[in-house]
Amino acid sequence: MKKGISITILSKITTVVSIMLLLLFSNSAKAITTKTCTTTGNWSTGSIWSPSGVPNDTDNVIINSGVTLTVDGDYTCRDLDLGSSANSSATVKIITSGHSLTVTGDLDVNPTNKNYTYLVDAGPGDMSFTGTFSHWGTTGNNKFQIGDGSISFTAAVAIADADQSIVFTGGGNVTFNSNFSDGYDNMTFYTGCTVNFYGNYTITGSDITWGTTGTANFYGTGTITDTKNIIMNTVNIMSSATTTLAAGAGTFTVNGAFTINSSGTFNMNDNFDLKGNLANNGGTISAGSVTITFIGTAQTISGTANLNLPSTTYTLPSADGTSGQALTTNGSGTLAWGSVASPTVIVAAARTSAYTTTSGYANVVYNTAATNVGSAYNTSTGVFTAPATGLYQIIVNNNYSFGNGANDGLTGRIIVGGVTDMETIISSAPYSSPTVGGGLVMTEYVQMTSGQTASIQVGNLIATVTPLVGTAQHQLRIIRIN
Repeated sequence: MKKGISITILSKITTVVSIMLLLLFSNSAKAITTKTCTTTGNWSTGSIWSPSGVPNDTDNVIINSGVTLTVDGDYTCRDLDLGSSANSSATVKIITSGHSLTVTGDLDVNPTNKNYTYLVDAGPGDMSFTGTFSHWGTTGNNKFQIGDGSISFTAAVAIADADQSIVFTGGGNVTFNSNFSDGYDNMTFYTGCTVNFYGNYTITGSDITWGTTGTANFYGTGTITDTKNIIMNTVNIMSSATTTLAAGAGTFTVNGAFTINSSGTFNMNDNFDLKGNLANNGGTISAGSVTITFIGTAQTISGTANLNLPSTTYTLPSADGTSGQALTTNGSGTLAWGSVASPTVIVAAARTSAYTTTSGYANVVYNTAATNVGSAYNTSTGVFTAPATGLYQIIVNNNYSFGNGANDGLTGRIIVGGVTDMETIISSAPYSSPTVGGGLVMTEYVQMTSGQTASIQVGNLIATVTPLVGTAQHQLRIIRIN
């Protein structure tokens, strides 16, 4: 009899536990809701969402085309799609310092590849994309923008199309927690900005120039691969980081200071040109048969620890060089002063007569030239012919006015040796004023051989874009660097 009572009690306990487990799992397996922002407004406004209500941390978010969504607090969502199938632009932005957006799932910018503007603007706030980055549009203008705030990516990021860009408008920072590559020189820097690299930094397709702005911090273990020329400003190898400069076809140049911090290692498998100071604060340079060339007249080698160079005895020149010379090595330890070619403007040309933009690409002919060394630029055909092998800088500044009845756009290209070396798009959404214009600005460092040609082309016209050819409105400069 006692045995039967025990069995009954056990059966009831088992049933209660089963019901509790069923309730627990049903609560944890709630369906993920997709919230669509259908109207321009603030994230905190429940009425702009469908279904109504502010998204919670596990909801997927879609920002419809034609919508500008302002993040007005600290918010988290799962997946984020910027743009829909409609023919219009879309923006998500932060305008107030201290506000933030975290996307823990997948990021998709311009999901259907529409030819409009899709802008992710951190402004003075902070955006963090901790999940995957499955799609970045390759049509239109697909841009990440940072003011004094920050953007952080966990997934690998690649600028693999001319219609993708990352632009600083202030002294904020971008962090790449995985690999980053740029094939189009489509990252634009700003005084005081910082880029943090935790993986590889790879350059393909176009030369990259940071100019004299921005700081690059290398953390962890990563490789810099310069298949094209890289010109950076300030570079820090951070504490305990191991950064390798891979052998590549391009030249690695640092305009500002290069610092190796405590226990950091810089492995050199390629030549390195330094125009600023070198500081070793407890790190190591490891190099094979490669050269560090100091370019300038007032650099210093300093730091809190000895600079352990490779096991080569270097023989210094017996006398100082002259102003502007650089100290280089013959590869066997003998250092000598040598002349460094100064940058020279060889073409300063302008377009002063009207022309018509079309959907097809055609050379912009700058018909007058204040400077044209050796007649290298043909003012009738718009073709530049390199007078000698070397590194050239091509600078384009063309101004245009937009029509006011449609989405207007125009694409500019720098063509080198018959191949597109850089491409930039200007565009404008409909507006009421008839006086709005835009500037097509391109600058590129190009390694050219003697006799190789270059030209500037525009095309891919959308609606109405009219050239402005008044004083200084269409300018071309070509500078020979060395």
